[in-house]
Amino acid sequence: MKIKQRYEKLLLINPHIDEGWDQGHQWDYWQPMNLLALASHLKEKGFEGAIKILDLYVHTDQRMRKVIKDFRPDLVGISPNLISYQRGLSLAKEAKENGADIVFGGNFTSFLFKHVMERQKEKIDFAIQGDGEEALQKLIRGEKLSTIQNLAWRDSKNNVHFNPSQLNRNSSMTEIDYSFIDFDPYFSNHENSGNTEGLKKPITIISQDGCYWRHKTGGCTFCCRLYPDAKFENPKEVWCKLDELKEKYGMDSFLDIGDDFTGNRKWLREFLAQRPKGMEDIAIRFIFARSGDINKETADILAALNTKEIFIGYESGDDEILKSSGKGGTARQNIKATEFLNEREIGVHGSFVAGFKGETKQQLNNTKHHIKKLLEFENMRAVSIAPLAPFLGSPAYDILINNPEMKQKYATTDIINAREMAKDWIREHSAVSFEEVMECISDVSEMVDNRGIFFRKLKVNDSDVSK
Repeated sequence: MKIKQRYEKLLLINPHIDEGWDQGHQWDYWQPMNLLALASHLKEKGFEGAIKILDLYVHTDQRMRKVIKDFRPDLVGISPNLISYQRGLSLAKEAKENGADIVFGGNFTSFLFKHVMERQKEKIDFAIQGDGEEALQKLIRGEKLSTIQNLAWRDSKNNVHFNPSQLNRNSSMTEIDYSFIDFDPYFSNHENSGNTEGLKKPITIISQDGCYWRHKTGGCTFCCRLYPDAKFENPKEVWCKLDELKEKYGMDSFLDIGDDFTGNRKWLREFLAQRPKGMEDIAIRFIFARSGDINKETADILAALNTKEIFIGYESGDDEILKSSGKGGTARQNIKATEFLNEREIGVHGSFVAGFKGETKQQLNNTKHHIKKLLEFENMRAVSIAPLAPFLGSPAYDILINNPEMKQKYATTDIINAREMAKDWIREHSAVSFEEVMECISDVSEMVDNRGIFFRKLKVNDSDVSK
């Protein structure tokens, strides 16, 4: 017997960050791969209704309200993170008032699965844990709610039910259908970003999912990745997809949202080896990497791939902190990696964290001096630094909530103040004060400003610092 489709019109929303936060990096020219994966999977499985994607990094709230009014979705999917969750709740309220059911998903929802459903009964009807492709498809298709793995749902009496969950990866980058979005606003935002690297049409991909460093070692103490392993796409198939994007949309470069592009050296070598003729002009606009993986060989490969900019999580300039935090590597490796990239004119966005477990004033100063050394390299394009906030799913979070008071404050709610969390963490577990951390960040800001490059930090109001 054919199952009656439960929903006919799906709107997927990528919420902008909550008011008062600096986004740490310019994301308004990166396409939302999570929502594209969901939409592509539904289309591939034969969904007969209409799907729209609304990215609030490129569209206004007014546009959102117009889409909701004109499109009249019966199901709205929202994928917030820690610093966009309250914005997500506001969007859910508006959509629900217009007659839509609401489903939340993504990393943050997965970690707070229970609290999201129990505390937001007026705004959220469903929540999905882990990759949402299969659960969303079955929800839309009309399958019995109690049989859908990874789904939380409400019955007619508003009682919450949590189905068994199994965290499996569902999607592949090669299956993504980009026709769900209009590239023009993304390309325009990139052109107006002030740092185009001479490129005009970068398109976001994900050639690997998960952090290879975590896969090998268990990862960093502040890592909050949902999956502990790493999955790599077939290099030849990635190039086939890139060729398709070049042909269809005029792509001249790609942004890869994978955590650790250079971590698996065998994969990296194969990726270069499999590049087809006619694709030599395609550049890597932006990737993420670890300094410990950048040596002469990897730097040569990246140069051969026309790499323009790399985000490197240096994290600290102190060897003991790098070791105890699980980051690995040394301050000297940070310098050598930057030197290799500088020689090949590959730009670097360097990221740091302040307030590690047991971090002393001297170790904080070591990081400050380390940043000063890195700024001597011409290829340093941006620096970001933030107080350590032990986000959900990280080993640091488990350490924080081992204190009963902190557990009550952060493990029994879905509304988490990340600024307050950072202050609590530093007070409880660091050997420096929050004020000393903020002083360090201010000093780094001045150094970076004097160098004339971009500086990003976690915004903290003056009133917050004094608490």
